[in-house]
Amino acid sequence: MKKNYSLLITTALLLASSFSNGQASKPDHFLNPFGLKQKQSNTHLCRNVRNDFNHLSDRTLTTIYRPLKQIVSFWDGTNTAWNYDDSSRFTYTSYGSTTQEINYDQSGNYNYKITNLYSSGGLQTQSLDQTWDGTMWINSGKSTFWYNSNGKITQNMYQSWDVSLGTWVNRNKSNNTYNTNGDRTEYVRQRWDTAANAWQDRFRNLYSYNLSNQYSEGIFQIWNETTGAWDNVDKFESVYSISGVFTDGTGYSWDGIAWQNEYLITNVVWYNWAGSLFSPDSKLTSYLEKDWDGSAWVDKYSVSYSYDAFGNITNLTILIWQNNAWVVDWESNDIYTYDVNNNITQDI
Repeated sequence: MKKNYSLLITTALLLASSFSNGQASKPDHFLNPFGLKQKQSNTHLCRNVRNDFNHLSDRTLTTIYRPLKQIVSFWDGTNTAWNYDDSSRFTYTSYGSTTQEINYDQSGNYNYKITNLYSSGGLQTQSLDQTWDGTMWINSGKSTFWYNSNGKITQNMYQSWDVSLGTWVNRNKSNNTYNTNGDRTEYVRQRWDTAANAWQDRFRNLYSYNLSNQYSEGIFQIWNETTGAWDNVDKFESVYSISGVFTDGTGYSWDGIAWQNEYLITNVVWYNWAGSLFSPDSKLTSYLEKDWDGSAWVDKYSVSYSYDAFGNITNLTILIWQNNAWVVDWESNDIYTYDVNNNITQDI
Protein backbone atom coordinates (compact mmCIF):
# COMPACT_ATOMS: atom_id res chain seq x y z
CA MET A 1 0.00 0.00 0.00
CA LYS A 2 2.98 2.27 -0.28
CA LYS A 3 2.11 5.23 -2.48
CA ASN A 4 3.78 8.39 -3.69
CA TYR A 5 1.53 11.38 -3.28
CA SER A 6 1.90 14.99 -4.33
CA LEU A 7 0.02 17.53 -2.28
CA LEU A 8 -3.00 19.11 -3.88
CA ILE A 9 -4.08 22.69 -3.38
CA THR A 10 -7.37 23.85 -4.78
CA THR A 11 -8.88 27.30 -4.75
CA ALA A 12 -12.58 27.59 -5.52
CA LEU A 13 -14.46 30.81 -6.22
CA LEU A 14 -17.90 29.97 -4.92
CA LEU A 15 -21.22 30.66 -6.54
CA ALA A 16 -24.10 31.48 -4.19
CA SER A 17 -27.55 30.99 -5.64
CA SER A 18 -31.04 30.51 -4.25
CA PHE A 19 -32.28 27.12 -5.35
CA SER A 20 -35.77 26.23 -6.44
CA ASN A 21 -37.65 23.27 -4.96
CA GLY A 22 -36.44 21.01 -7.77
CA GLN A 23 -33.39 18.94 -6.85
CA ALA A 24 -31.18 16.57 -8.74
CA SER A 25 -31.59 12.99 -7.60
CA LYS A 26 -29.15 11.70 -5.03
CA PRO A 27 -27.05 8.77 -6.25
CA ASP A 28 -27.16 5.38 -4.56
CA HIS A 29 -24.62 4.97 -1.81
CA PHE A 30 -21.87 2.58 -2.70
CA LEU A 31 -22.92 -0.85 -1.58
CA ASN A 32 -20.24 -1.50 1.02
CA PRO A 33 -20.56 -1.31 4.80
CA PHE A 34 -18.62 1.93 5.13
CA GLY A 35 -20.13 3.64 2.12
CA LEU A 36 -23.61 2.86 3.37
CA LYS A 37 -22.83 4.37 6.74
CA GLN A 38 -21.06 7.61 5.94
CA LYS A 39 -22.50 10.73 4.34
CA GLN A 40 -20.45 12.64 1.82
CA SER A 41 -19.25 16.03 3.00
CA ASN A 42 -18.38 19.28 1.29
CA THR A 43 -14.77 18.16 1.04
CA HIS A 44 -15.86 16.97 -2.42
CA LEU A 45 -16.01 20.60 -3.49
CA CYS A 46 -12.24 20.56 -3.66
CA ARG A 47 -11.61 17.34 -5.49
CA ASN A 48 -10.68 17.41 -9.14
CA VAL A 49 -13.09 14.60 -9.97
CA ARG A 50 -15.44 14.78 -12.89
CA ASN A 51 -19.12 15.41 -12.11
CA ASP A 52 -18.40 15.21 -8.38
CA PHE A 53 -20.45 18.32 -7.69
CA ASN A 54 -23.61 16.42 -8.60
CA HIS A 55 -23.01 14.10 -5.67
CA LEU A 56 -22.84 16.58 -2.78
CA SER A 57 -25.01 15.91 0.25
CA ASP A 58 -28.20 17.88 0.73
CA ARG A 59 -27.70 21.16 2.56
CA THR A 60 -30.08 22.43 5.20
CA LEU A 61 -29.61 26.03 4.07
CA THR A 62 -31.89 27.63 1.48
CA THR A 63 -28.86 29.14 -0.25
CA ILE A 64 -26.54 26.51 -1.67
CA TYR A 65 -22.98 27.19 -2.79
CA ARG A 66 -21.17 25.74 -5.75
CA PRO A 67 -17.66 26.59 -6.99
CA LEU A 68 -17.33 28.67 -10.16
CA LYS A 69 -13.60 28.08 -10.47
CA GLN A 70 -11.11 25.49 -9.27
CA ILE A 71 -7.32 25.82 -9.44
CA VAL A 72 -5.05 22.81 -8.89
CA SER A 73 -1.35 23.04 -8.01
CA PHE A 74 1.23 20.42 -7.03
CA TRP A 75 4.00 20.78 -4.50
CA ASP A 76 7.58 20.88 -5.78
CA GLY A 77 9.63 19.57 -2.86
CA THR A 78 12.94 20.42 -4.50
CA ASN A 79 12.14 24.09 -5.04
CA THR A 80 9.64 24.27 -2.14
CA ALA A 81 6.95 25.89 -4.24
CA TRP A 82 3.47 25.23 -5.59
CA ASN A 83 3.46 24.56 -9.33
CA TYR A 84 0.24 25.49 -11.11
CA ASP A 85 -1.18 22.48 -12.95
CA ASP A 86 -4.63 23.30 -14.34
CA SER A 87 -7.92 25.03 -13.62
CA SER A 88 -11.61 24.42 -14.26
CA ARG A 89 -14.70 26.65 -14.67
CA PHE A 90 -18.19 25.39 -13.83
CA THR A 91 -21.80 26.22 -14.67
CA TYR A 92 -24.93 24.78 -13.05
CA THR A 93 -28.65 24.19 -13.34
CA SER A 94 -31.08 26.15 -11.15
CA TYR A 95 -31.03 23.23 -8.69
CA GLY A 96 -27.24 23.04 -8.45
CA SER A 97 -26.18 20.19 -10.72
CA THR A 98 -23.19 20.74 -12.99
CA THR A 99 -24.11 21.51 -16.60
CA GLN A 100 -20.58 22.16 -17.82
CA GLU A 101 -16.95 21.93 -16.74
CA ILE A 102 -14.23 23.48 -18.91
CA ASN A 103 -10.67 22.60 -17.99
CA TYR A 104 -7.62 24.73 -18.92
CA ASP A 105 -3.97 23.65 -19.03
CA GLN A 106 -0.93 25.41 -17.53
CA SER A 107 -0.81 27.88 -20.43
CA GLY A 108 -4.46 28.81 -20.09
CA ASN A 109 -5.53 26.91 -23.21
CA TYR A 110 -8.58 24.69 -23.41
CA ASN A 111 -7.90 21.13 -22.30
CA TYR A 112 -11.19 19.25 -22.04
CA LYS A 113 -14.89 19.97 -21.60
CA ILE A 114 -17.68 18.01 -19.91
CA THR A 115 -21.30 18.83 -20.73
CA ASN A 116 -24.17 17.27 -18.79
CA LEU A 117 -27.85 17.02 -19.75
CA TYR A 118 -30.76 16.48 -17.35
CA SER A 119 -34.42 15.49 -17.54
CA SER A 120 -37.19 17.85 -16.46
CA GLY A 121 -37.08 16.12 -13.08
CA GLY A 122 -33.38 16.82 -12.59
CA LEU A 123 -32.06 13.34 -13.45
CA GLN A 124 -28.82 13.30 -15.42
CA THR A 125 -29.44 11.74 -18.83
CA GLN A 126 -26.11 12.33 -20.57
CA SER A 127 -22.48 13.29 -19.95
CA LEU A 128 -20.44 14.34 -22.99
CA ASP A 129 -16.61 14.50 -22.90
CA GLN A 130 -14.77 16.59 -25.49
CA THR A 131 -11.13 17.57 -26.01
CA TRP A 132 -9.67 20.68 -27.65
CA ASP A 133 -7.59 20.07 -30.80
CA GLY A 134 -6.32 23.64 -31.04
CA THR A 135 -9.16 24.99 -33.17
CA MET A 136 -12.35 23.18 -32.13
CA TRP A 137 -13.92 20.77 -29.64
CA ILE A 138 -13.68 17.10 -30.64
CA ASN A 139 -15.98 14.43 -29.22
CA SER A 140 -14.23 11.93 -26.98
CA GLY A 141 -16.70 9.91 -24.94
CA LYS A 142 -20.37 9.90 -24.00
CA SER A 143 -22.33 8.31 -21.16
CA THR A 144 -26.11 7.93 -21.39
CA PHE A 145 -28.32 7.11 -18.40
CA TRP A 146 -31.79 5.51 -18.09
CA TYR A 147 -34.00 5.38 -14.99
CA ASN A 148 -37.01 3.55 -13.60
CA SER A 149 -40.15 5.23 -12.27
CA ASN A 150 -38.50 5.65 -8.87
CA GLY A 151 -35.58 7.62 -10.29
CA LYS A 152 -33.08 4.76 -9.94
CA ILE A 153 -30.51 4.23 -12.69
CA THR A 154 -31.39 1.08 -14.63
CA GLN A 155 -28.82 1.39 -17.41
CA ASN A 156 -25.66 3.36 -18.13
CA MET A 157 -24.03 3.09 -21.56
CA TYR A 158 -20.60 4.46 -22.49
CA GLN A 159 -19.62 5.17 -26.10
CA SER A 160 -16.43 6.56 -27.64
CA TRP A 161 -16.17 8.78 -30.69
CA ASP A 162 -14.71 7.27 -33.86
CA VAL A 163 -13.05 10.21 -35.62
CA SER A 164 -12.56 8.39 -38.93
CA LEU A 165 -16.19 7.25 -39.11
CA GLY A 166 -17.62 10.36 -37.47
CA THR A 167 -19.93 8.30 -35.27
CA TRP A 168 -20.36 6.94 -31.75
CA VAL A 169 -19.09 3.41 -31.05
CA ASN A 170 -20.46 1.25 -28.21
CA ARG A 171 -17.89 0.36 -25.53
CA ASN A 172 -19.49 -0.83 -22.28
CA LYS A 173 -22.82 -0.86 -20.49
CA SER A 174 -24.05 -1.48 -16.96
CA ASN A 175 -27.50 -2.71 -15.93
CA ASN A 176 -29.07 -2.46 -12.48
CA THR A 177 -31.94 -4.46 -10.97
CA TYR A 178 -33.80 -3.41 -7.80
CA ASN A 179 -36.15 -5.02 -5.30
CA THR A 180 -39.50 -3.60 -4.17
CA ASN A 181 -37.71 -1.53 -1.50
CA GLY A 182 -35.66 0.20 -4.16
CA ASP A 183 -32.42 -1.51 -3.13
CA ARG A 184 -30.09 -2.68 -5.87
CA THR A 185 -29.98 -6.47 -6.08
CA GLU A 186 -27.88 -6.95 -9.22
CA TYR A 187 -25.30 -4.98 -11.16
CA VAL A 188 -24.19 -6.40 -14.53
CA ARG A 189 -21.32 -4.99 -16.59
CA GLN A 190 -21.18 -5.73 -20.33
CA ARG A 191 -18.82 -4.92 -23.20
CA TRP A 192 -19.62 -4.41 -26.85
CA ASP A 193 -18.49 -7.29 -29.06
CA THR A 194 -17.81 -5.75 -32.47
CA ALA A 195 -17.54 -9.09 -34.24
CA ALA A 196 -20.84 -10.39 -32.85
CA ASN A 197 -22.43 -6.93 -32.98
CA ALA A 198 -23.92 -7.56 -29.55
CA TRP A 199 -23.42 -6.90 -25.84
CA GLN A 200 -21.44 -9.57 -23.98
CA ASP A 201 -21.52 -10.10 -20.21
CA ARG A 202 -18.27 -9.41 -18.32
CA PHE A 203 -18.96 -9.44 -14.57
CA ARG A 204 -21.73 -8.85 -12.06
CA ASN A 205 -22.39 -8.06 -8.38
CA LEU A 206 -25.26 -9.65 -6.48
CA TYR A 207 -26.55 -7.87 -3.34
CA SER A 208 -28.62 -9.27 -0.47
CA TYR A 209 -30.28 -7.53 2.49
CA ASN A 210 -31.36 -8.56 5.98
CA LEU A 211 -34.81 -8.17 7.53
CA SER A 212 -33.89 -4.62 8.55
CA ASN A 213 -33.22 -3.80 4.90
CA GLN A 214 -29.48 -3.44 5.52
CA TYR A 215 -26.87 -4.60 3.03
CA SER A 216 -25.82 -8.02 4.30
CA GLU A 217 -24.04 -9.84 1.47
CA GLY A 218 -22.33 -9.05 -1.82
CA ILE A 219 -21.12 -11.63 -4.33
CA PHE A 220 -18.82 -10.82 -7.25
CA GLN A 221 -18.90 -13.09 -10.33
CA ILE A 222 -17.31 -13.09 -13.78
CA TRP A 223 -18.84 -14.44 -16.99
CA ASN A 224 -17.32 -17.65 -18.30
CA GLU A 225 -17.62 -17.55 -22.09
CA THR A 226 -16.66 -21.21 -22.38
CA THR A 227 -19.38 -22.57 -20.09
CA GLY A 228 -21.85 -19.73 -20.67
CA ALA A 229 -22.35 -19.31 -16.92
CA TRP A 230 -21.37 -17.03 -14.04
CA ASP A 231 -18.32 -18.06 -11.96
CA ASN A 232 -17.99 -17.02 -8.33
CA VAL A 233 -14.93 -14.90 -7.44
CA ASP A 234 -15.38 -13.38 -3.99
CA LYS A 235 -18.00 -12.53 -1.37
CA PHE A 236 -18.43 -10.13 1.55
CA GLU A 237 -20.81 -10.68 4.48
CA SER A 238 -21.78 -7.94 6.95
CA VAL A 239 -22.66 -8.23 10.64
CA TYR A 240 -24.72 -5.65 12.56
CA SER A 241 -25.40 -5.05 16.23
CA ILE A 242 -28.90 -5.19 17.73
CA SER A 243 -29.12 -1.41 17.27
CA GLY A 244 -28.35 -1.81 13.55
CA VAL A 245 -24.73 -0.61 13.54
CA PHE A 246 -22.20 -2.35 11.29
CA THR A 247 -19.68 -4.12 13.55
CA ASP A 248 -17.89 -6.79 11.48
CA GLY A 249 -17.53 -8.12 7.97
CA THR A 250 -15.89 -11.14 6.40
CA GLY A 251 -14.47 -11.44 2.90
CA TYR A 252 -14.32 -14.81 1.14
CA SER A 253 -12.77 -16.11 -2.07
CA TRP A 254 -14.12 -18.96 -4.21
CA ASP A 255 -11.78 -21.94 -4.69
CA GLY A 256 -13.97 -23.62 -7.32
CA ILE A 257 -15.87 -25.71 -4.79
CA ALA A 258 -16.58 -23.61 -1.69
CA TRP A 259 -16.07 -20.19 -0.14
CA GLN A 260 -12.78 -19.79 1.75
CA ASN A 261 -11.87 -17.19 4.36
CA GLU A 262 -9.81 -14.30 2.96
CA TYR A 263 -10.00 -11.22 5.23
CA LEU A 264 -11.91 -9.90 8.23
CA ILE A 265 -13.04 -6.36 9.08
CA THR A 266 -13.51 -6.02 12.85
CA ASN A 267 -13.20 -3.65 15.84
CA VAL A 268 -15.22 -1.09 13.91
CA VAL A 269 -15.62 2.16 15.86
CA TRP A 270 -18.09 4.94 14.95
CA TYR A 271 -18.86 8.27 16.54
CA ASN A 272 -21.85 10.53 16.07
CA TRP A 273 -20.99 13.83 14.45
CA ALA A 274 -23.49 16.72 14.40
CA GLY A 275 -22.31 19.29 11.88
CA SER A 276 -23.76 22.71 11.14
CA LEU A 277 -24.13 22.00 7.41
CA PHE A 278 -25.44 18.46 7.28
CA SER A 279 -27.80 16.29 9.27
CA PRO A 280 -26.19 14.42 12.20
CA ASP A 281 -24.65 11.20 11.01
CA SER A 282 -22.21 8.56 12.13
CA LYS A 283 -18.68 8.59 10.82
CA LEU A 284 -16.07 5.88 10.79
CA THR A 285 -13.33 6.37 13.39
CA SER A 286 -11.28 3.19 13.07
CA TYR A 287 -11.29 -0.49 12.19
CA LEU A 288 -8.96 -3.48 12.10
CA GLU A 289 -8.35 -5.74 9.12
CA LYS A 290 -7.15 -9.31 9.56
CA ASP A 291 -6.09 -11.88 6.95
CA TRP A 292 -6.68 -15.63 7.03
CA ASP A 293 -3.43 -17.62 7.18
CA GLY A 294 -5.08 -20.98 6.61
CA SER A 295 -5.88 -21.73 10.23
CA ALA A 296 -6.40 -18.42 12.06
CA TRP A 297 -7.02 -14.69 11.60
CA VAL A 298 -3.82 -12.60 11.80
CA ASP A 299 -3.50 -8.82 12.06
CA LYS A 300 -2.88 -6.99 8.78
CA TYR A 301 -3.98 -3.33 8.84
CA SER A 302 -5.21 -0.86 11.42
CA VAL A 303 -7.05 2.13 9.91
CA SER A 304 -8.08 5.34 11.68
CA TYR A 305 -9.70 8.64 10.64
CA SER A 306 -9.85 12.17 12.10
CA TYR A 307 -12.29 14.95 11.16
CA ASP A 308 -12.65 18.69 11.55
CA ALA A 309 -15.67 20.49 13.01
CA PHE A 310 -17.51 20.18 9.69
CA GLY A 311 -17.02 16.44 9.34
CA ASN A 312 -14.37 16.57 6.63
CA ILE A 313 -11.54 14.03 6.89
CA THR A 314 -8.35 15.72 8.06
CA ASN A 315 -6.27 12.60 8.68
CA LEU A 316 -6.15 9.02 7.47
CA THR A 317 -3.58 6.69 9.02
CA ILE A 318 -2.96 3.10 7.95
CA LEU A 319 -0.75 0.92 10.12
CA ILE A 320 0.56 -2.47 9.02
CA TRP A 321 1.46 -5.34 11.35
CA GLN A 322 5.15 -6.19 10.94
CA ASN A 323 7.53 -8.08 13.23
CA ASN A 324 4.92 -8.19 16.00
CA ALA A 325 4.40 -4.42 15.99
CA TRP A 326 2.27 -1.78 14.26
CA VAL A 327 4.21 0.52 11.90
CA VAL A 328 2.98 3.34 9.69
CA ASP A 329 2.28 2.10 6.17
CA TRP A 330 0.66 5.27 4.85
CA GLU A 331 -0.67 8.53 6.23
CA SER A 332 -2.37 11.54 4.67
CA ASN A 333 -3.41 14.92 6.04
CA ASP A 334 -5.74 17.59 4.66
CA ILE A 335 -5.80 21.22 5.76
CA TYR A 336 -9.01 23.04 4.82
CA THR A 337 -9.72 26.74 4.60
CA TYR A 338 -13.33 27.93 4.85
CA ASP A 339 -15.16 31.15 4.00
CA VAL A 340 -17.71 32.87 6.26
CA ASN A 341 -20.41 30.48 4.99
CA ASN A 342 -18.27 27.45 5.91
CA ASN A 343 -17.64 26.50 2.30
CA ILE A 344 -14.23 25.05 1.50
CA THR A 345 -12.08 27.50 -0.45
CA GLN A 346 -8.79 25.62 -0.19
CA ASP A 347 -7.64 22.08 0.46
CA ILE A 348 -3.97 21.24 0.98
